[in-house]
Amino acid sequence: MATDTVIAQTTVDSEDLARRLARGAVEARLAACAHIDAPFTAVYRWKGAIETATEWRISYKTTRDRWASCA
Repeated sequence: MATDTVIAQTTVDSEDLARRLARGAVEARLAACAHIDAPFTAVYRWKGAIETATEWRISYKTTRDRWASCA
């Protein structure tokens, strides 16, 4: 049984959604903790155009076993 710690990250477009996802992962015991970073500007290519957006990054601390159960 693998117990290696991993950090999984995602970004979302609202602080409210970031809080709900972080809380849900911890409540469901999918993550031991979750950190929400302050909003930042993302620059990316979408459908041939360069776009910018404000995003919040969520970092989840979990284990390989728990991460595999999310996939």
